Amino acid sequence: MEGKHIGVLMGGRSAERDISLKSGKAIADSLMRQGYRVTCIDASPNVGEELQCNHIDVAFLALHGPGGEDGAIQGFLEVLDLPYTGSGIAASAVGMNKVLTKLILKASSLPTPPSVLLTASALSSMMRNKISLPFSFPAVVKPVAQGSSIGVSVMHGAGDVQVAYETAMQFGHQVLVEQFIDGAEFTVGIIGETPLPVLEILLAKTLFDFDTKYEVSATPHAVRATLSPTRTHEMQQLALQVHQDIGCRGVSRVDIRVDDAGNPFVLEINTIPGMTNESLLPLAAREADIQYDCLVKKMLSATVGEQ
Repeated sequence: MEGKHIGVLMGGRSAERDISLKSGKAIADSLMRQGYRVTCIDASPNVGEELQCNHIDVAFLALHGPGGEDGAIQGFLEVLDLPYTGSGIAASAVGMNKVLTKLILKASSLPTPPSVLLTASALSSMMRNKISLPFSFPAVVKPVAQGSSIGVSVMHGAGDVQVAYETAMQFGHQVLVEQFIDGAEFTVGIIGETPLPVLEILLAKTLFDFDTKYEVSATPHAVRATLSPTRTHEMQQLALQVHQDIGCRGVSRVDIRVDDAGNPFVLEINTIPGMTNESLLPLAAREADIQYDCLVKKMLSATVGEQ
């Protein structure tokens, strides 16, 4: 890796552009502190030209959302024969698509909340005609291919359908309607094949939404979970199995909710977790005594198979 020119790909055109820029800057700053030659590249339609003009040897992906986490940029980089950090095409595509993720989870007999796939218009029609969902309210409405809880809302009853419909329609014509698990929320980061300490999300409201995830506050939004050693191990192994079954490499982060009976349910996987100072993966790494620069180096090393 010594002497390689690293291009940090950030920005892009998704709804998570601003967070991607923050993640990318933090990563680039870390790489430069460690003595790497770094160029920041905004992932515009001309990204191929920028990669070639700057003679980039390795792409460090700090992209979030469609176009960055869904296998698109990964496929493009493979056509260019350019090494890149993180998961490959298939795992990225599956991890970004909540429906495909659920198919893998169910095929592996891993616990995930019951759900149905609907077009946004079908959801509106279903509720207007008083056709019941196959599970009880409350229910979560999610765009199929968005991250950072963008476009997500909770329906507590039929009266919430219109708002949920309008919100989901902004981010795609297909939505996943999922039974809401009313309980504690946790997240488990993975580095390589090693689960990080379990974090509990401190929920100030029903959902751990975009604003909560990325607000700068003196009050932490996640802390190390105070679970028994057995429950901690079970949750870490569940997250690791999701990481492996999806086919991820490098790092990922798995979000889990636990119901009142203590049963865990996998919500989703993030194949390119946020890397801002407020992000959950760096926080979990610090709980394992892995500081930010070391985390970034581990992510980069996995690209070329270094240990």
